[in-house]
Amino acid sequence: METIKLKNKYIVGDNRRTDISLKVVKGLELLTDEIKERLSNFREPIFWSNDRLCHWFFDFKINNVWIESLNIDENFNIEIGLYN
Repeated sequence: METIKLKNKYIVGDNRRTDISLKVVKGLELLTDEIKERLSNFREPIFWSNDRLCHWFFDFKINNVWIESLNIDENFNIEIGLYN
């Protein structure tokens, strides 16, 4: 597992700025320096699901590597997986 700290605070729904971290827990072998740098500037919108009662974001791609959210806790610590 590798943790990537964001360079800037993330703004959540109530305009509150918060520190979040991205923890790569799956597909660590796909993590490159360029992907780490791009993830440290994470700005993807995070949504709330009323039916699943959890936060989530759409999968997105960096250099042919997909990033998916596996778990987002109440403090916006995000576990992600990488796959291609």
